[in-house]
Amino acid sequence: MIFKARWTDRGDEKSDTQKFWLELLRYVCGVEQPGTLIDYEKRVELKHKSFIDAYIPSTRVLVEQKSFDVDLSKQIKNSDGS
Repeated sequence: MIFKARWTDRGDEKSDTQKFWLELLRYVCGVEQPGTLIDYEKRVELKHKSFIDAYIPSTRVLVEQKSFDVDLSKQIKNSDGS
């Protein structure tokens, strides 16, 4: 699969999020115009102002993406510094 080969061992949260999701939606999910389906850096109000990496309104899917080399079992600092 071309998608898997292209994204194995790469993917930076800041620079690759949009490319990754557009390619996933197009080549894996078969969405013809994925750019019309997904929004990026959606503002949300928590105890502070924050952003969701990607949001698909039609399915209510929220995406919080991390770079491929981030260890998700370790605690990380949030965007508000907590």
